[in-house]
Amino acid sequence: MNANDKPASGMHLFYLDEAGVLFSEGTQELHLLNGTATVIWSLLEEGHDAQSARAALQQMYGLDAERSSQFVDAALAEWRDKGFLEGSPQDPPEHLAVAPAAPAPASRLAWHQHEIVEERHYRVLGSGFRLRFSSIAQARMVHPVLEHLEVRESSLEETAVDIVETANRLIVFRDREVFAECADITELAPIIYSLVWVAAVNNHEFFLDIHAGVIGDGAKCILLPAPQGSGKSTLTAALVHAGFQYFSDEVALLEEGSFNVFPVPLAICVKVSGIDALAKQFANLRELQVHQRADGKRVIYLPPPPQFRPPSGNAYPVAALIFPRYTPGAETILTRLSTCDALKRLLDECLVIRSPLDFTKIAALVQWMSQMPSYSLNFGSTDDAVAGVRSVFVACAETAQVAFGMNDAPADIASRPTNIDDG
Repeated sequence: MNANDKPASGMHLFYLDEAGVLFSEGTQELHLLNGTATVIWSLLEEGHDAQSARAALQQMYGLDAERSSQFVDAALAEWRDKGFLEGSPQDPPEHLAVAPAAPAPASRLAWHQHEIVEERHYRVLGSGFRLRFSSIAQARMVHPVLEHLEVRESSLEETAVDIVETANRLIVFRDREVFAECADITELAPIIYSLVWVAAVNNHEFFLDIHAGVIGDGAKCILLPAPQGSGKSTLTAALVHAGFQYFSDEVALLEEGSFNVFPVPLAICVKVSGIDALAKQFANLRELQVHQRADGKRVIYLPPPPQFRPPSGNAYPVAALIFPRYTPGAETILTRLSTCDALKRLLDECLVIRSPLDFTKIAALVQWMSQMPSYSLNFGSTDDAVAGVRSVFVACAETAQVAFGMNDAPADIASRPTNIDDG
């Protein structure tokens, strides 16, 4: 035990609810601390050593000497291992993400000019794409997935995408470099979908890329962060059918400073296993082409109806975060989350950090989260889940009215779990 454990340079503690967020500039990591761990770190910042921190915990919480020693010793040991204390080694950051890499092609076919039978132009998130097909069959497979993004040829710089057919493969070139290849034409649209998505995100300035569905009401949007298999895309599609604007079923790009979100309205990707859940809302769903993704999943792509797409050049503030989880047959329960729990869940779905984090950026994130209504939504019925999301929009609107003295405060719509483990 070191008698003079002190926070290492570049460590910053932010207070959130009754807990804390510990940020390490050196490792580019955020750790959520429960109330006890937050107090211990605060004591270290005030110059306390391990012995006086134990004594302080005994006095503050009425703990016996053994229990307070356990808390302090465990926290210090973990922080030393992570390099958070002076004199302990810091590993270089491992998780500073970059935009998803392109699929690794098996071959290295050199670029050559090929016969072009059809050419189309598309735009998403301010990025332009020129697709050139070497067969009508290719165009008929890909164009319906991107048709709602089609534009006339423009003077803007475009990414050139060429599909070249060889004896037994389809080769996709991006700006005359091999991007990917596939053996069957049913695999082509998911590759192009991925290419457009990755390039558009890479060309756009943002702070955090969150894996989330995003829907809006014309003034604000709600994020639905969730991992694969949570029912996120199905819920997003159902919300669009219910009249909400469609931003994305996969990506929320939070802008630095404002944390506003731009629409990225690529077609909604629905796994074949999820078609039944949406067949009543979208009559033509079963008629859409089935595509084969590289991960083995069979999917269809549902273009969002034109009337439910927000203007592409506008960014919208976030009204709330809702973390959905579908469980067949389960009761639909909407629960208010503590800010710390919501932040942890949000960061679990963070795919890309565009630039290194620093004190200012984390302070802004913590401030934004402290004011953000956040909920978990466990659902077994899509209709009930849509009603739950709608109730959040209503509650946020009423809260905004209260802020301007326009209404009485709305009743709380959910319980508030507050426990969180040390991070």
